[in-house]
Amino acid sequence: MFLLDTNACIKILNNASPILITRLKSHHPSEIKLSSVVKAELVYGARKSARPAQNLRVLQGFFAPFRSLSFDTSARSNTASSVLNSSDRASRSVPTT
Repeated sequence: MFLLDTNACIKILNNASPILITRLKSHHPSEIKLSSVVKAELVYGARKSARPAQNLRVLQGFFAPFRSLSFDTSARSNTASSVLNSSDRASRSVPTT
């Protein structure tokens, strides 16, 4: 499973990282997840942009194939544990450049 962060999503949406886009396309959409927090950040950015209606439509299409994970109490605890252990997995993360 891959959980995309906001920065990775922005790079994908802006076609700013060919490596990341290639890596994303090499996986089935069911393997890629978005958190509700990331989706909220992207929607916020789209609403604050110069073209909110257009950017919100782009996001709707981007979100469609990926399952959304809610950020609840359990997620908060798991995230804290993951961050503490992230140095052990850094070499296996999805490249963002």
